[in-house]
Amino acid sequence: MSEIMMVSVYPFLREVAGDGLVFRVRGTCMGGHIPDNSRITIHRTYLPLPGDVVVIRSTGGVMVHRVIGLYYRRGIGKVLTRADNAHRPDAGVPLPCVLGKVTAVNGRKMTVSLKLRFVSAARFIGFVLGRIFH
Repeated sequence: MSEIMMVSVYPFLREVAGDGLVFRVRGTCMGGHIPDNSRITIHRTYLPLPGDVVVIRSTGGVMVHRVIGLYYRRGIGKVLTRADNAHRPDAGVPLPCVLGKVTAVNGRKMTVSLKLRFVSAARFIGFVLGRIFH
């Protein structure tokens, strides 16, 4: 699909995700939470929380990764994500690039435990402190 067509499709996907969209995902970066070749259901979200798994538009296409934190830079709200199997976070993306939050995997409701929310937030704090002191 051409880049021009994809750019025009993303706002549409973000809008219709309010009703729930189902996609098939490939890859093992999300470990046991989202196995390779799973069907995910996403719903629109305006403010993802640490620990949420989101579908984001990035320079490399579309990714499904976990939110570790939110921040503002030059007046733009951004979200920082990381794959569960990665050692480093992805580059921050503007909040409008979040197409939706994963609400189900293979038909089963996806919930995020309080512990996983704290772990995600701790990863964000570790990343920020690493940037400050290195």
